Amino acid sequence: MTTNKIILFFALAVFSFETLGFVFHAESVDGMLRTFNVKIEKSEDGTWRVRDNEGRNKGTLSVARGDVINWQAKGSDLVFIFSEDVNNYFEYEENMFADGRTQKISNNKKLRLTLKDDAPQGLLPYEVYVTSESKSVVGNSPPRLIIY
Repeated sequence: MTTNKIILFFALAVFSFETLGFVFHAESVDGMLRTFNVKIEKSEDGTWRVRDNEGRNKGTLSVARGDVINWQAKGSDLVFIFSEDVNNYFEYEENMFADGRTQKISNNKKLRLTLKDDAPQGLLPYEVYVTSESKSVVGNSPPRLIIY
C-alpha cells in the first residue's frame, strides 16, 4: 500500500467511529466493504423516515456490490417490500423473504442485507410499511437504492 492509501485508510477509520450509536457509514477503500446503518423512525412532525444517526434523511442510498445495509426499526414493527425479487440482489439470513419481496421486522430489530457481487446495477425502489400506524415511510416516494 502506498503512503497515501495508508493515510486515507486511517482517516476513514477515524471518521467511521465518529458516531458510537447504531448509525455509521464507512467508505470503501480499494474494494473494502462498506456498511450503511440507517433507522426507520418517526420524525418530530409525525412523518416516518429513513434516517441516519444525525437525523439526516436517507431515503436514497447509493450502494455498491458487496456493501452491507442494516435497517433498524425504531418505534414500530415494519414490513419491507422490494419492487424486485431480492434473491437477485441480496444475501440474507435463512428463513427470510419467503415470497422473494417482503420481510417483516419487529420494533428495535434489524434487517441486514448484503448486496451480491452480481446484483443488477440501477435503481431499486422499496417500500417500508409502518404496521402500528398503517402507513408507509416517506423518503423519495418511495425510498430507493441506487446500485452502482
